[in-house]
Amino acid sequence: MKKVSGFFLSVIILFLAGCEREPEIVRRQFQYEKIFFGTYKIEVDIYLENIGESGKTAELIRRLIYRNKNFDEYAAHAESVFTGDIKSEDYPPQIDDDGIEYFYRSNLTESYNIMYHDKSFVVIEYNNYFYYTGTAHGGFRTQFYIIDIAGKRILDIEDMISPIRDDYLKEIILREYDINNFLRDEIWPPDTINISQEGIDLIWNIYTITPYSSGVIFINIPDEASNQYLKNIGRKLKEARREEYLRASKTRSVFTDQS
Repeated sequence: MKKVSGFFLSVIILFLAGCEREPEIVRRQFQYEKIFFGTYKIEVDIYLENIGESGKTAELIRRLIYRNKNFDEYAAHAESVFTGDIKSEDYPPQIDDDGIEYFYRSNLTESYNIMYHDKSFVVIEYNNYFYYTGTAHGGFRTQFYIIDIAGKRILDIEDMISPIRDDYLKEIILREYDINNFLRDEIWPPDTINISQEGIDLIWNIYTITPYSSGVIFINIPDEASNQYLKNIGRKLKEARREEYLRASKTRSVFTDQS
């Protein structure tokens, strides 16, 4: 009987371990254009993820994130919310100066990406961009949904970290962004946070503490400074993500050493 090489044995072990540890992430993307009244065109790009087609975690994500809807139902719901109560008289036929029929155009882009998951937590990054015809510019925002599986709920910021001083946050923001005086005095709380092995990411979306022109404000409170603010559940998530990072590093090391 032939011996299995160390490299392929490592691959098999890692594959089998991964199969036990990592449920399949299912994905759907909806990309299409739709025309209303012959004059109004919307462009839609919606990307959705879940952990498997069924099971307790998949059902929890469906309830908390997708409003108890499957992918098709949620995509239809997102489009309906975006278009609202549109009327044909709001989009009368028009002809451009070059004689071509004019289309009113709006855009909706949404994505839900599962950034991390284990038996205790699911971390989902949500990104949204929308533009309505005739407006000066579009809107966009980022949101992290951190799901406590045992508690069957989305964690609030105050569940995971204690408030961080405004003057400390302001110092970091002014160091990383050219905002000058266009910064609100009250910085805390952020709109959303993400906890990783590298610390705490804090995010303020447009208009929250700065003008639209500044965009989304993103800062990281590094590992050595973030520990004092983390509460028990935040520490638990950070440690889990650190362990995931170390496992991934070890996996990369095995493949590098064997190549």
